[in-house]
Formats: sequence, C-alpha cells, structure tokens
Amino acid sequence: MKVLNRILTIVSLLVLLVIQPNCAHAPKHQTAPLLSEEQKAQLGTMGVVTANFQPEFTFREPMPKGQAAATGAMAGFAGCVLGGLYSGNPLGAAAGVVISPVGALVGGVYGTIEGVTESKKKETASALNEVVMDFKIQEMMRDRFLAVARDKTTYPFILLDEKGPTVPDDEVNYHPISDKGVDTVVEISVLRYGLWAEPGMNPPLSLFMTVTTKLKRVSDGVVVCNHTFRYEGLEKLKFTKWALDHGKPLRDGMDRSFESLSKEMVEKVFSPGKSSRVEP
Repeated sequence: MKVLNRILTIVSLLVLLVIQPNCAHAPKHQTAPLLSEEQKAQLGTMGVVTANFQPEFTFREPMPKGQAAATGAMAGFAGCVLGGLYSGNPLGAAAGVVISPVGALVGGVYGTIEGVTESKKKETASALNEVVMDFKIQEMMRDRFLAVARDKTTYPFILLDEKGPTVPDDEVNYHPISDKGVDTVVEISVLRYGLWAEPGMNPPLSLFMTVTTKLKRVSDGVVVCNHTFRYEGLEKLKFTKWALDHGKPLRDGMDRSFESLSKEMVEKVFSPGKSSRVEP
C-alpha cells in the first residue's frame, strides 16, 4: 500500500507539472530615477507626441479538448510508469505498469474537462479582437500619462499635434518644432500587449503591456532617455473569462495598466531623486 501511495503521489505531481503552468511573477524592479537632477533641470517645456503605429496584440490560447485529453492521458500514463520505477521496489515498478492505464484514463478525463472546444476558442478570440479594435491604445496611454505627469510633477507638459514614431525605434526629427517653445519631446509608445501565461492546458492568463518612454532634445536631437517599461497585472482569468460581458474584464485590465505604467514612468523618469525606492 505504501508503494502504491508513493506511485500515485508521483503521478499527481507529474500531471500537475505537465498540464499546469508555473507561477509567474513580475521581476523586482528598481524605481530609482533614470535621469540625474542636472538632466531633469534641463528638460524645460516638454511636448508629448502620439506614437503612430498599431501595437502587437497577442494572447495564449488554451488547448483544444482533443489535444488536452491526449496530453493528460500521456502525463498520467508516464506518471504511473515513472512513479513505479522511482519507488525503488521491483513490486512498485510492476504496480506502476499495471495501473498506468488508470493514470492515462484519469489524465485524459482531466484534460477533457480543462480543454476548450474549437468553436469556443474561435468565439473568444473573435470577441477579444473586436474589443481591441475599439481601442485607440496609443492615445489612451498618452492621455493617461499626461494626466498623471501633470498631477504628480511641476514640469510644463503640452500635447503636440505632430505625429510621433510610425514604427518602433523610429527616429523622428523634431527640429522643425523648435519655434513652438518646446525643449524636449516625450514619446510614449505602446509596443505590445495581450494575455500571457506559462504553457498549460488552460492556464489563467494575466494582462501584460510593454511601453517605451523616449525623451529627445529638440535643439540637437539627442536622446536624453530611452527606457522600456513592462506591466503585468495581478488578476488572472481563464481565456474565455476575459471576453465576458463584451470584454469588460479586458477593458478594466487595460485601464489599470495605463494607470500603473503612467505612475511608474513618472516616478522613474521625472520624480526627484529622494523619492527613489525599491518595489517589493
């Protein structure tokens, strides 16, 4: 009985390793300002421009039911065999082989439950893409940044009509606007966003967004600061849940990401050095 219990324990662990994602945590990040106090003093009046490209939107889809059932069955079968071998007992090895069909059956049933039908996958993907099409994401990110920057700093920020980069890493010449009283141009560009998770049958997904902040001096085109920020939300939902209620969970998540990224950008780039701290 002890041998059998050991085998079943190993089976359970192996199945979970195969079909469930690892816990994903956002890395610790240093929030010390990216600019020296001398550099900040030279920023002057800042004009904020809008990135003029559509960022990449991606999401991890769950396994279809057939694939999930097959994966679960293989994990269950292998778990029984390996559990028997690692029991260190000839009888345990034999028992593992004997009960391997049971492990395959259990894993297959679990996979069938966890998997998502092809029709449901397509329906959810279509709903999510429809929500995204409604977003003017570059403008939304820019506007939230402006609101936070004006509220949390004493720098003069103005919104410019001029277009920002048309592709990531585009080097735009802002010298023609030197007569508008702008000393530094701030480019806020959303590069990519979506729903992310470690591999698994149907893992809970978290919203992520990657944004760059580039400060370019108007007088000579020198890039004073160019830094990439990444947001990963704490809320984790299964794939189909993100599209419920006309995509309300996704819309709400996007709003949280704009606010969080804006605060981080303002703190790291524009806040006085005395406010530097390390996030847990």
